[in-house]
Amino acid sequence: MSEGDATPPPRATRLFEVTQGRAEARDVAEQDRALLERARAHWQMGEWPALAALAREPLDDHPDRTKLALLAAVGLAQGGDLPAARAHAARARDWGCDRTLLAQVLIAGVHNSLGRAASLRRDEDRALHHFETSVATVTPHGDVKVLGRARNIHEKARLGQLPQAAKLMGEDLDRAGTAPPPAAELARLRTRLAQLERRAGIPDAASGPDALPDRAIYVCCHHKTGTNFLLPVFKQIAAAHGLPLWLKFYDAELESWRICLHQHSRLADLPSGLAFRGLHLVRHPMSLIHSATLYHARGSEPWLNIPLERFTGRTFWHLSNRDSYNVIKDPEVPMARKRELLASDPGDAMTIADFDSGHDFGGRTYAEMLHGMDRIEDRIAFEMSAYSRGVLRDMLDFPGDRRFFHLQLEDVSHDRSMAALRELFAHLGFGGEPAARCLEIAARHCLWNIAHPDHATTGVSHDWEPLFRGKTLQAFRDLFGWAERWLGYD
Repeated sequence: MSEGDATPPPRATRLFEVTQGRAEARDVAEQDRALLERARAHWQMGEWPALAALAREPLDDHPDRTKLALLAAVGLAQGGDLPAARAHAARARDWGCDRTLLAQVLIAGVHNSLGRAASLRRDEDRALHHFETSVATVTPHGDVKVLGRARNIHEKARLGQLPQAAKLMGEDLDRAGTAPPPAAELARLRTRLAQLERRAGIPDAASGPDALPDRAIYVCCHHKTGTNFLLPVFKQIAAAHGLPLWLKFYDAELESWRICLHQHSRLADLPSGLAFRGLHLVRHPMSLIHSATLYHARGSEPWLNIPLERFTGRTFWHLSNRDSYNVIKDPEVPMARKRELLASDPGDAMTIADFDSGHDFGGRTYAEMLHGMDRIEDRIAFEMSAYSRGVLRDMLDFPGDRRFFHLQLEDVSHDRSMAALRELFAHLGFGGEPAARCLEIAARHCLWNIAHPDHATTGVSHDWEPLFRGKTLQAFRDLFGWAERWLGYD
C-alpha cells in the first residue's frame, strides 16, 4: 500500500491486532497483580530483603504503586536503611496512600522491632506476642498464629539465634507428623532446619549492658581485603545507630562524623590527639595477590584500561588517592590527561616508597598485560610486582597502634561463631543490644552466609597455596620477606 493510500487494512488484520493488544494488556495486568501478591506474601513471612528490593522496581506507573512503595519502606526500615525507608514512605503518602493503612503498617513495623528486642532478651512469650500483633495489625482476619510463628523463626535466624530457630522449626516438623503438609513444603522445612543446624554456632546475642561507642571509629582496609564486606556492614551499622559515616576514599571530609571508612588505608594524615577506636582488616598476602590477579584480569575498573608505559609506586599512589582517582574514573576527562596523571610525580604528598614493576607496558593497559600471559604463575608474578606490591606495602606499613583491632578476613569469611567479630564490636564500644544488632548486620554479609557472592573472586579459598611454590614463592620472599607471619598468619 502506498504512503498516500487510505484504504483500511482487512478486517481479519484489525481483529488480530486488537486481540493481540488485549492479550498484551492482560499479561501486563497479571504481572502487576503478581508483583503485589508476592510483596504481600513477603510481608506476611517477614522477608524484608525481598521487600527492600522493591525500591529498585520502576513503580511510578504501577497501578498499586502506593502499596508497593509502602512495603518497600517497611523492608528498608527493617533492614536498617532508615533514610531510604523514609523516602519511600513519603512517596507512598504523596501518591495518596490511605492514612489508616500507612499508620497500620508503621505500627506493625514497631511491633516487629519489639519482637526482635524481646527475642534478644530471651523473652519468648513477649516476642511471639509482638510478632503475632504485627501481623494482626494489618491482616486481622489472616492466620495470625501461623504467620506470627513464621516471623518468630525468621527473625531469630536473622538475629543469630539459630539454636532457638532450629528448635521452633523442629517443633513445626513434629506437629507435621499428625497433619503433614504437602511433600514439597515438608522438604522445604527440612532443608531449612538443616541449614539452621549447620549454622547453630552463631552467637545469639552480645552480653553486657547496652552501649554505643563514645569516640570516633576508624575502619581501615586495603584493596581485596574485604572492602565489599565492610561497606554495606558499616553503612547499615551507621544508619541503625545514628552514627554519621564518612567514606574517606570517595567523599570530602564531613563536618561531623562518627565512623570513617578508608579502603586504601595510609594513616599519615591521622589527626593527632583524636580519641578513637579502630579496625584494621587484613588478608593473607598470597591469597590477596591471587585474588587481585583474577579480579584485575576481568577489567572492571576504569584504570585497568588506561594505556601505560610503566607501573611504579607513583602510579599506585594516584590509583589509591581520592582526588587522583576521581579524575581517572571521570569519563569526560581525555585519555591523554589520565595517562599523564598516572605517570606524574605526586611530590611531597606521596607517603609510600617508590618502586618500579620492571615491566615495559609499551602503551598496553594493565588488563592487556595480564591477558597476554598464558600461565597463571606469570600473571601472579606480574601482579605482585605491580599493583599488589603497593597494596602489601601499605598493609605491612600500617601502624602498630593498640587502638586498632587487627582482624583477619579469613576469620570473617569462615568463622560461623563470629568470635572475632564479637571481640571487634566490643573493642569499638558496642555492648548489649547494639552489639547484637551489629552482629546481625555483619552475619548477612559474611561469605559463609551467602550462597553465591556477587563480588568475591575466590571466596577467600585456599586455591592460592599450590601456586606459591618454586620461583613464584621465591619472588614473593624477595619482595615481601615473611609478610604472612608479620600479619599474624602461621
